[in-house]
Amino acid sequence: MADFFGGMENVSATTLVDWLPDARAYQDRPWYLTLLIPHELAHQWFGDYVTTEDWANLWLNEGFAEFMPGQYWGHKLGAHAAQDYYADEYRQYMAIDARKPMALASYHSDNIYPKGALVLQMLQDELGPTRFWASIHTYLTRHAYSNATSDDLRQAILATTGENLSLFWSEWVYGAGYPAFDVTARYDSAQATLRLEVKQTQRDTLHADSAGVQFHVPEVFRMPVAVRVGTAQGDVMYHGQLDAREQTITIAGVRSAPTMVVFDDGNHVLKALTFDQPTAWLAAQLARDENLWDRAWAIGELAKRPTDPDAATALATAAAHADYYLTRQQAVEALGGFSSDVAMGPVAAALKDTSSAVRGAAVAALGKLGGDRAVSLLRDTFDHDNSYDVRAAAVTALVEADSARAHDVLARALRTPSYREVIQHAAIQGIARLQDTARVNDLAAMLALDALPAQALGVLAARGDAHALEALAAHLDDERAGVRRYVLTGFRVALTRPDHSAVLARLKSAAAGLTHADTKAAADALIARMEKGGPPAGGRDN
Repeated sequence: MADFFGGMENVSATTLVDWLPDARAYQDRPWYLTLLIPHELAHQWFGDYVTTEDWANLWLNEGFAEFMPGQYWGHKLGAHAAQDYYADEYRQYMAIDARKPMALASYHSDNIYPKGALVLQMLQDELGPTRFWASIHTYLTRHAYSNATSDDLRQAILATTGENLSLFWSEWVYGAGYPAFDVTARYDSAQATLRLEVKQTQRDTLHADSAGVQFHVPEVFRMPVAVRVGTAQGDVMYHGQLDAREQTITIAGVRSAPTMVVFDDGNHVLKALTFDQPTAWLAAQLARDENLWDRAWAIGELAKRPTDPDAATALATAAAHADYYLTRQQAVEALGGFSSDVAMGPVAAALKDTSSAVRGAAVAALGKLGGDRAVSLLRDTFDHDNSYDVRAAAVTALVEADSARAHDVLARALRTPSYREVIQHAAIQGIARLQDTARVNDLAAMLALDALPAQALGVLAARGDAHALEALAAHLDDERAGVRRYVLTGFRVALTRPDHSAVLARLKSAAAGLTHADTKAAADALIARMEKGGPPAGGRDN
């Protein structure tokens, strides 16, 4: 369906936006394939076959539908594919939670998709796959063609496994936030022990909302934990329980100095982790750890050491030889923060990777590294790479690395078709960033594409370009309703500058002659907001 927001799980007849990838686009792992189709298919069971009883339990629909694609990809492509999927859910969750932590089971919860998926993944880890899926079978059959609440799921697990998960539900379904661990390590060679001091540092800073509802972040999350200690004689495993705000874990049998320490081995807990470690430990974990989240954490720590040659070596090795593309991609991204002397070689080599995501990371890193060699490689990549996303990234990187000479690439990119217009979008964003007023006519000719050309014109108009302002005004009464909406968006962008008197005056004069009632009403409302001193983005323009 054209002009649709994504997908809708109508019973037996799912509606999807018309973003079907072409053959070339599949190498870029499009969202349409990796998430949208399996998400909406999962809704046939979670949302249609069994439906949430009320909006406070909506996570039962959306959390399960977000969880299931990871299960599908793991079954089809292996464990790393599932970890890859949930690592992306983790990034989404952390970004949303940073704005406002909320419980899963709550009205208007803002995190039911990624948090729901991650909590279900933790639940699967806690129960084990066999007991987990048996419990889900009980849940679905008990409530088939009917409604369910969050506690109905807990009761289904209790009936199937005998496990009373009231504490898990209290922390992860009805509570907000996640544990933030601060870990320090000390090795005692005489006692052959490794001592970890573990602190939970999360804070409950939430307040009641306008309806008096208040969620809480637990002072202490209680859960099992595994720690893997690498040594020259082999790995030592510890399994214990976290149950205090501050506690000490003592791991015996560590008969030689640790070469690696992995806290929460296997990444079974949704968490943030602060754990200062020697570079050698981090390098060993990056090379040896099977879990992608754990690898990404090690890469993030190594990236904080741009002057450490051992950190650069570990990242370069991972960029070239890691067995899964995501690790190579993240290692290349991290190298973008190192000096060109140490990073240019491995980053340039990554342009030949079989994964377009790794090549895209290399392109972005080259944009940061800069210099003549980087610019030459970026131009060659734009000309010859067969990935839409990589070519789009090359446009963006050239604007960063060679802004004075990027205009010819921007002109070509504007004329280059691609899946979901990613190359044209990169060019339009580059034009706005460089304030390339020579491209105003090109942008005006592309106003039907989507909102981005109008927004770019708005950026140029806000910075005093009269030609861009006239282009917006000339299309405010366009016969195409979509173009009129986009142009209003462009005016809102232009009105964000403190000195917007010329833009407002031109909007007023254009609004006076509008012939389409919907646009006239929206323009008048925008003018009224601005005259009252309100923000241009307030309200909704039709």
